[in-house]
Amino acid sequence: MLYLIVINNLRRRKMKMFLVLLGLIIGIATIVSVYGIVEVMKEEITRQFTEFGVNVIITPDSGGLTFSYGVVYQYLLPLEKEQRK
Repeated sequence: MLYLIVINNLRRRKMKMFLVLLGLIIGIATIVSVYGIVEVMKEEITRQFTEFGVNVIITPDSGGLTFSYGVVYQYLLPLEKEQRK
């Protein structure tokens, strides 16, 4: 009996049904495509690591920027100052 009410409501609200189905299709297609892209990226990264070997350090290109923070100050405790003399 409840399924008859649901079917009648879907028949009366065709645009709502169409929009809900469209949203579901777009959502599922997005999830599947993102999953596929991530899997391809994993395979490509794994291939590149095996090609270059294990002893590789990857650092991002800084584009001419430096990562220095100026002068590094070393604070010595009074006891350490006496020991250095």
